Amino acid sequence: MTRRIAAFCTILSLAQAYEGPAPKEVAEQGGIYVGIEALMGYRSDYVYRGEYVAESSMEIQISGGVALDDDWYVQGELFYLNECEASPFRQIQILGELNYYLNAESTIGYYVSGQEFDRTTLESGIEQGVIWRWNPSLDWGIKAKIVYDSGQEGTYAKIQASYMPLIVENIAWVNCAQVACAINYADTDGIKELMLRTGLSWAVNESWKIEPYVAWYYGVGRDDFSQFCAGFWLSYSF
Repeated sequence: MTRRIAAFCTILSLAQAYEGPAPKEVAEQGGIYVGIEALMGYRSDYVYRGEYVAESSMEIQISGGVALDDDWYVQGELFYLNECEASPFRQIQILGELNYYLNAESTIGYYVSGQEFDRTTLESGIEQGVIWRWNPSLDWGIKAKIVYDSGQEGTYAKIQASYMPLIVENIAWVNCAQVACAINYADTDGIKELMLRTGLSWAVNESWKIEPYVAWYYGVGRDDFSQFCAGFWLSYSF
């Protein structure tokens, strides 16, 4: 039972672009754990895997998952991002995961995704790989992922650590640090990206959540850059 509840929490935190904290409470309905989340957001600048690709962008995401039993769960996501400029960048992504619980705190999963890029140097394609998550407590989380991207004809790997303590009831302070490496990915080998992000996560009620944040990115590759950005996510879970 504990694994099924933990799996359900992880399902609701699956978002590829969002990657926010897992909810701390879940509800059981008929013995089947199902999570669906709709999210919209804004970013002053959009950095994707160490590539600066867009300014002033809006995004929409729909994600969901089902805990199959005490050990297995599946999840999927549809992600759309569009730049708010005259000649916009656009990204559409459909992804799915099959995950297995190694123990009560960690999972490993198979990841597959299809992506379409418009008006950027990034190429559309299919990627697949392995993702590992470890949540030793409600405050701490570590995630590692390695994928092969057919569009970029290279391999991308990252590890991310998150610290999410509650500061008052229903409001958490969310902090993330990430380092990513590449093997022949977007003409890059070695370190691809560094990221630091901090913000708040306010659970307005059982369904609505607001998350403003600021972030810093350092990208390595075709154009090395350092970039600060700000944004927010507004999500509804049901």
